[in-house]
Amino acid sequence: MKFTFQWLKDYVDFHFTPQELAERLTMLGLEIEGTKTVQYDIDGLKVGKLVEQQSVHTYLVDLGSDVLSVFYPQNGLPLDQKVAIGTSEKWLHKIPEKVRRPGGVEGFIPSAVELGLAETASPVLLDQEAILGTQLNNYFPETDVVFEVDLTPNRPDCLGIIGIAREISTITGNPIRLPQVRLTEAKELTADFIQVKIENPKGCPRYSARIIKGVQIKPSPCWLQNRLSLSGIRPINNVVDVTNYVMLEFGHPLHAFDFDLLAQGKIVVRCSKAGEHFVTLDGKSYSLNNEIVLICDGEQPVALAGIMGGMNTEVRNETSNVLLECAYFDPTSIRKSRRFLGIDTESSMRFERGVDPNATLTVINRAAELIQKTAGGEILQGVVDSYPQKYFPITIELRPTYVSKLLGKSIPAREISTILSRLGMKVQDNKQALRVTVPTFRPDLTREVDLIEEIARIHGYNNFVEKETSVISLHFSLNKKDKFVSTVREIMVGQGFKEILTNSMISSN
Repeated sequence: MKFTFQWLKDYVDFHFTPQELAERLTMLGLEIEGTKTVQYDIDGLKVGKLVEQQSVHTYLVDLGSDVLSVFYPQNGLPLDQKVAIGTSEKWLHKIPEKVRRPGGVEGFIPSAVELGLAETASPVLLDQEAILGTQLNNYFPETDVVFEVDLTPNRPDCLGIIGIAREISTITGNPIRLPQVRLTEAKELTADFIQVKIENPKGCPRYSARIIKGVQIKPSPCWLQNRLSLSGIRPINNVVDVTNYVMLEFGHPLHAFDFDLLAQGKIVVRCSKAGEHFVTLDGKSYSLNNEIVLICDGEQPVALAGIMGGMNTEVRNETSNVLLECAYFDPTSIRKSRRFLGIDTESSMRFERGVDPNATLTVINRAAELIQKTAGGEILQGVVDSYPQKYFPITIELRPTYVSKLLGKSIPAREISTILSRLGMKVQDNKQALRVTVPTFRPDLTREVDLIEEIARIHGYNNFVEKETSVISLHFSLNKKDKFVSTVREIMVGQGFKEILTNSMISSN
């Protein structure tokens, strides 16, 4: 799992340096394997809007207070797109001499890869909210730090940057800032265009679907490409990139289908049939057994549930209508399927560890919002949400006296309550014990000792005083029966008898 220093600051305030942040996370049990500092060559670049194409490689650009003729070495930029413009001598030297003349071209459009912002030769595409003529460093930091964290299998909640932010919020006391989703929906209903049927509720307890019509497939804005690239994911197009971005944000994978390629307007979730074949997005064909959860349309399989989509419904440049999937798949089923097929993906890694079954609506709405922002289109009204096997938060009784006994240190009940509340749990004081309701995004917390481990982790292992002597008695008293048997054994051996311990005797049959 990779994330960046500047991205984390979008969700929680903190004053740690990158080195201090790495140390704090490691002490919390989120071991940082390494960090990498990245620098961007963006000094002096400004925001401009393409208003007219003068020739194959030259455009008129509006900088707010001025209009310039600029050079772009590639072909085909859409008008009205906001991009980064360089006007210093450094960038003017990249313009061919026959074009660079007094009164001629006065600026250059650099690519994202030239600036170190993304691994793409396309220009720095900016959101329409970017203000003309402002410096590019208002929208991108000049440096950032990439963290690679090695998570234990029991912490699926931290496979999204929001989970990391929650940990920092817990130790700093600063509130976490979750994305505030604001959707503008069309009058048409999602339920009028798609039906969802779950034939295998054990393998897929929940499936949520949304439709977005009239999207325009194109490269993602540079900020989105930048964050994906630094997180180790290759940008593809705006719709697919949004699904990957939201996965990295919430730790919950999604999938986007070309809705027009789904037969009969149906989604059917079923088990595969032995010998059935399926071609995945990477063009590889797999022979299936009878235990793999498949996402199908009205005629054929279209995705290996929780693992990878299929070529037959992938989002292409021609795609205009998109079906968004956000589901909860059984972790054991995904693990078995992934091992049988030999496929490891970012999606399967998260599903087999356990995502939050009650987060599908939040996640799918966030993705729909970002797709509309980056690809346009209309979000149809409502979500088709099939949830045959509901998951509810569990409640655990926690005794503050037992916390102190087990940890060897007295921790006030108020501090215990504060720690657990900041971790997203609901705490109710019930005199002798605390009733703690554990959210479904923490499937690893099922017992009282699990909560005590969380308390110790957040309180800080370095705050426990190391003792050189143990107060635990190493002498164990025997109960009456064992004491009687031991006494008889000693008497008989003392009288000359020999004791023999043999293997258990069983019938020859």
